[in-house]
Amino acid sequence: KMENNSKKKRRKNEDIGLPGGKRLREFYALICKEKQYFGKLDTRIHTDLLHVVHGYSRKRPRIKISSERIKSIDEALRAGTDCPFNDVEEIRRFIFKRKEEKLRNFDAEQYYDK
Repeated sequence: KMENNSKKKRRKNEDIGLPGGKRLREFYALICKEKQYFGKLDTRIHTDLLHVVHGYSRKRPRIKISSERIKSIDEALRAGTDCPFNDVEEIRRFIFKRKEEKLRNFDAEQYYDK
C-alpha cells in the first residue's frame, strides 16, 4: 500500500505542471530575529537552504554542505519565483550585512535595566 501512496503523490505533483514533479512553496527564514522571504522555491531544497541560513547566522559562521548541494540551491534560487537572491553567496552577504547593522545599532542603555 505504501508504494501506491507514493505513486499517487508523484502523480499529483506532476499534475501541478512542474517538470519532474517539483513542488514550489513559499520559503521564509529568521535572520537576526526578522522574518525574511526567499520566494517560492522547490521544496526539495528547503532544508538545505535553512541549513545555509542558520550556518551563516551563527557567531562563527560555517556551513557543512557539499558543493553539489550548493549548486542545486543556486539553481533553485534562480528558478524560483519572486526570489530576492540569485545564489548562496548573495544570501551570505545579506546575512553578514544584517548582523553588522544590528551590532552597530545596538543600544546597551535600552537593552539592560537601568
